[in-house]
Amino acid sequence: MKTKIAVSAFVGYLFLFALSLGLRAQSYSVDSYTVAGGGGTSSAGTIGLTGTIGQPYAGVMNAGTSAVSSGFWGCLATDPPTDPQELIVNGSFENVGGTFVLGPAFPGPNGVMLLPPGSTTIPGWTVLNAALLWGNIDGNGSVLPSGAGTPFGHFYVDLTGLLDTLPFAGVTQTITTTPNQTYQLSFALGTVENDYRWRGPVSVTVSAGSTSNVFTYTPSGTDWQWRTFNWSFTAVSASTPITLTGTSAAANLIALDNVSVSAAAALLISPPRIIGQALTFSIPANLASSYVIESRAQLTTGQWAPAAGTTSTTTGTIIQVTVPMPVDQPQQLYRVKASR
Repeated sequence: MKTKIAVSAFVGYLFLFALSLGLRAQSYSVDSYTVAGGGGTSSAGTIGLTGTIGQPYAGVMNAGTSAVSSGFWGCLATDPPTDPQELIVNGSFENVGGTFVLGPAFPGPNGVMLLPPGSTTIPGWTVLNAALLWGNIDGNGSVLPSGAGTPFGHFYVDLTGLLDTLPFAGVTQTITTTPNQTYQLSFALGTVENDYRWRGPVSVTVSAGSTSNVFTYTPSGTDWQWRTFNWSFTAVSASTPITLTGTSAAANLIALDNVSVSAAAALLISPPRIIGQALTFSIPANLASSYVIESRAQLTTGQWAPAAGTTSTTTGTIIQVTVPMPVDQPQQLYRVKASR
């Protein structure tokens, strides 16, 4: 039996690979052969045979700065992808420009600065809708919770501002984008659950150009609680305004921090392997994404159907996937579909 696996891109989905179990009823033989140092492809009609010779030792031999890899053919290894470029300026709202000043509304050690709509005091950001509080966690006053509040630096913003009533404040900045490119946006929301003044739940509206979504954080536990949210959008122009605005708050705090945008990197599937009667591979999964393996017998016809037991929601780790092979079909196509 001849087994063939191919990997290629598929528009609208992450991966597509095919498992061909054809030629079961046909018989082939090699009537003559020679042992040689090279390899290549011989063909006649519709049949092609590709071969090479292996070596008794398979692996990597090193000496000084040189290395020789030997053995039977394997999968080509590529350099790991580089980290995508960060497009947001000062996503953690740090005092990188030295513009943070206490007061004048809050003299003393409150550790906050009141910024009106239109303010560009926070490097990289413009305040929208209403006044917000730019908080320094090193403060110890009563206007904002103090102490080691954020794991992302020393500053954050409170979108409820001073009055703690609607409309809440927002922040915005415009980034350079490529039309039709997909981007990954993430941000963190925080509350303080052991103080009635700062408890959740809280909600924000996040916009990328004309596309928007509402995110709600319902925390549990005590003290400071943070959650990172992820969202994908597709750019439609060469520049895209990124805006995060407070939507609702149970108390007097919508802490926002660690905003990030970068081009979405293509996920790389591991080389599929056949183990017994199953196909196995792995995917480096994105945080809070759901993955399902779908299959069908033909590339251009038929309905894609989920493979049993392959749906998975991840927290950002490597997903190991095992798909039983349908032994009663000569060919089966698989794709990995991701959603949030």
